[in-house]
Amino acid sequence: TCRRWRRHSYHISSTSVYGTQSVVVDEDCSLEELRPQSPYAETKLKEERYLQVLGASEGLRFVICRFGTICGMSPGMRFQTAINKFCWLAALNKPLTVWDSALNSKRPYLGLDDCIRAYQFFEKNGKLGEVYNVLTNNFEMKEIIETIRSYNPDLKIEITKSPLLNQKP
Repeated sequence: TCRRWRRHSYHISSTSVYGTQSVVVDEDCSLEELRPQSPYAETKLKEERYLQVLGASEGLRFVICRFGTICGMSPGMRFQTAINKFCWLAALNKPLTVWDSALNSKRPYLGLDDCIRAYQFFEKNGKLGEVYNVLTNNFEMKEIIETIRSYNPDLKIEITKSPLLNQKP
């Protein structure tokens, strides 16, 4: 038998719509804090606004999920994200290269298990037309490094100078 799905869709957006300023992403984030600073983030915000227009004019049924950066074990590992890459490097006893500009910055991360639980939650409790911030926690880079160091006490860190990549001229 086929499982009957609810008659609405999920739009996967991103917490990057808040930009790189020091916003702690949570359920209280406001529209004033939306400052996308990359083409990716700008596109995600435009998609959200387009869906909201279609919801009002055409009756489109949707839930918008702003996901934090997904991390965790999966068959298709993403090693370009900091947590996954750093864990992989630490397991190989290689040094972690960290940008000085990122050491004290916070980013919203979403563990893969929490991502799956979020879908289950929205299937039962999601309110149509709502925008949800979905993340496990806002972590500082130094917190991530110290957690990895608790598993690998010999972890080496190399701090390097780097401009913010999403910074607009």
